[in-house]
Amino acid sequence: MVRSLSRQAITAGLTGLLDRTATERRIIESLLRDGPGTAEEVGARLPTIDAASLAASIALLTRDGAVKDSDGIMTVVLQRSTKTGARDLLDRLGDL
Repeated sequence: MVRSLSRQAITAGLTGLLDRTATERRIIESLLRDGPGTAEEVGARLPTIDAASLAASIALLTRDGAVKDSDGIMTVVLQRSTKTGARDLLDRLGDL
């Protein structure tokens, strides 16, 4: 049996996202899918999560370094490593 995974799913697994609670995963998913936002904006995107759970989950994500808060705007912290020459290779593939 073969199963294909999206790049996002592989990245989530490698960054430990799968070890998070369901609420934390939904917050990260919202930030990845809909872009950066304030806690209030994320809360509006996830109306089924109560305010206390949302605040606690955001605090845990921020404390663990999974989410960065810059002037009230939250973004996901995903570091992507590149190998030397990878940009050139991708540019060549794009030219095909």
